[in-house]
Amino acid sequence: MVALAGRRKGILLTLLGVAAFSPDAMLVRLIDADVYSVIIYKAGLMSLVLVPSVWLHHRGALREMWRNFGMIEFWFGILFASTMFAFVSSLGMTSVANVLVMIALGPLFSASFAWLILGERVTQPLALTILSSFVGVAIIVGNELWDQVSGRGGALDMRSLLGCFLAMLASAFIGMNMVLRRLSKLDDSMPALVLGGFIAALLALPFANLESMDVSQVGYAVLLGAVVMPLANTLIFLGPRLLSAPEVSVLWLLEVVLGSLWVWIVLHERPGAHTIFGGGLVVVSLLIYFAGQLREQGQPIKLQEAYPRPRNTSANELE
Repeated sequence: MVALAGRRKGILLTLLGVAAFSPDAMLVRLIDADVYSVIIYKAGLMSLVLVPSVWLHHRGALREMWRNFGMIEFWFGILFASTMFAFVSSLGMTSVANVLVMIALGPLFSASFAWLILGERVTQPLALTILSSFVGVAIIVGNELWDQVSGRGGALDMRSLLGCFLAMLASAFIGMNMVLRRLSKLDDSMPALVLGGFIAALLALPFANLESMDVSQVGYAVLLGAVVMPLANTLIFLGPRLLSAPEVSVLWLLEVVLGSLWVWIVLHERPGAHTIFGGGLVVVSLLIYFAGQLREQGQPIKLQEAYPRPRNTSANELE
């Protein structure tokens, strides 16, 4: 009964976290400023707000936290900062729906990196899911690529194609961080996340054009950096700890739908037919795979059990 109550709490917190994350892309579009200014608010302000949360969570054990903060956590922060740059840049080049579909591939990139780095076996269902998902991506990207090859595409189509690749790069960074998270000696990734936010903001600061932003742009930016990002990351930190990996991945697919819906309603940006078809193939493939994982699993297990440390690889060996 206690496990069931914990699972329900985990589902609720994760759903709330996904819902909190869903207006992220829409707010970036509404800010409509240069990439560097957006990152200062989105990443830097988020980290400032999260510092008290990290302190409260680790109060009484701050010395131990810093002792366990090694190269794995540092690279987690670097990759998080890189994700920020790739994600925000991609939103200025292609549709929100295209970006969110690419981001949804994060768990598949994670499985691929786990195979390459940790030697974990890729099962047949996972291999088929990766194949079908990348067919969906090929449909999305292929539309812009075909326009370029056939001579029908212009500069905007080339930007859209580049935006898709940047979004996929952001997804790969997310997938790699999922592997690093498993190897970390810390019990949570929030300190590394805060470090990554500060790194991104410091790198963006020399190039930002903050003075050109008007009151409405600053308002949207503060809403994104001070409310949406800290709230969403806190809920996502709490919820998945009570759920299994497949459950979390299925719930995360809702961001593709909700994020696209926000942009459709507020900004009237409708995804093209190729995005709907290709994105639908990706989402359905992932949904079928994770549903199968849940059936095999039989009952929910905690995140620490869903993502065990590899037997032959310790965090010390990679530092």
